Amino acid sequence: MKIQKIIVILSILVIFLLVVSCAPGQNSLAGNAKALPKGVTAPAKEVLKQQPGEGKPEICDNNVDDNGDKKVDCADPKCLNFITSDGKNHDAACVNGQRKICDGKSVPYGAVFNWKTADGGVDIVCYENGKYSSWGECSVSKGLTMHQGSNGVVKNLHDVVVAGGVNYICSYKQIAGKDFQSWVGCNGNLGPGGVKANVGEENSDVNGGFFCNGKSWSTEICDNGKDDNGDGKIDCLDLKCSGFAGTDANKRDYLCSATKGKVTCDNEFHKSAKFDGKSGYAYNIYSKGLSGESATYEFLCYNNQIIECNTNGKIKLFGKAGKTAKLGDVISPGNPGDIFGYPPTPEVLCASDLWQKCYTPGDIRTDGSISYNCVGPNHKWVLSSSSGK
Repeated sequence: MKIQKIIVILSILVIFLLVVSCAPGQNSLAGNAKALPKGVTAPAKEVLKQQPGEGKPEICDNNVDDNGDKKVDCADPKCLNFITSDGKNHDAACVNGQRKICDGKSVPYGAVFNWKTADGGVDIVCYENGKYSSWGECSVSKGLTMHQGSNGVVKNLHDVVVAGGVNYICSYKQIAGKDFQSWVGCNGNLGPGGVKANVGEENSDVNGGFFCNGKSWSTEICDNGKDDNGDGKIDCLDLKCSGFAGTDANKRDYLCSATKGKVTCDNEFHKSAKFDGKSGYAYNIYSKGLSGESATYEFLCYNNQIIECNTNGKIKLFGKAGKTAKLGDVISPGNPGDIFGYPPTPEVLCASDLWQKCYTPGDIRTDGSISYNCVGPNHKWVLSSSSGK
């Protein structure tokens, strides 16, 4: 019996030792697990935790890091060009990672900042807007805006804002090959962005020229007998009126020329050296002063009316009179026999932005894929070919 008890006790002891040796975190007696080198601990299981706000949009005016990128409000790139209110009737804009409050104090009225873009930049100006202080964005493309948020005012091409005693005009500028939508100040600029124009300087861009008269931007009204913009030149004598068509007291059209001033159209225009001393039927003007170009455009005087030949869509004629002819339009003066010195009078064709006279039968005029033949003996233009027909 004693021997049996001893065997039972030994068996229980062996089983206990086996259980203890195989417990979690212990090496087994069978040697199945290898001991870790001294000083090395087993790696803990990686637990992925979502950062606070991760995946959420940034609210740009609540002083909270909403999206968890450790950047708050204007410091977050997602708030670029954001404009909101400071709660005190002032616009607050995100500019270069900083919050700029348009209040006339921390940011003075008339201050201009630039939002940089890949191909240039867009200016904003701080100005008093009634009882409110606003950031005005210069947008030369109507309907397109860069700023985010519920505040801010979009100003379009040639809009004028008076701020800090400076007259700013919204204008398109190309600087060093890049495009800028700039606030240009007449005889002043409070910066750090924007452009300054000196007294007497003309600000010309894609749709016209404006003159800095020292205090404000102005343009010339071309038929009121006044020097509206203060440059010492009245109506047709002002280059800004080049291309203007009006009507005189005798119901005849007249044209403002960049080189000859006011030129009147009448049925005797072929006898007037003023209108054209060479061909007697058309008059060339330079468009410089209208859009910054220096191209030549032709205008026909017929039945007391100025008619522009325009085939490229860049119409230079403006004002209260005149009209525009398109590609293929033909003027048939009839048969007076003396206007061009030919009996009968040759037809004139609008092609390639020029008035083409049908002098010699067999002549061909081509504009793109369209060709016209001059056919005699009546000197008429006939459509000969077109890819669209």
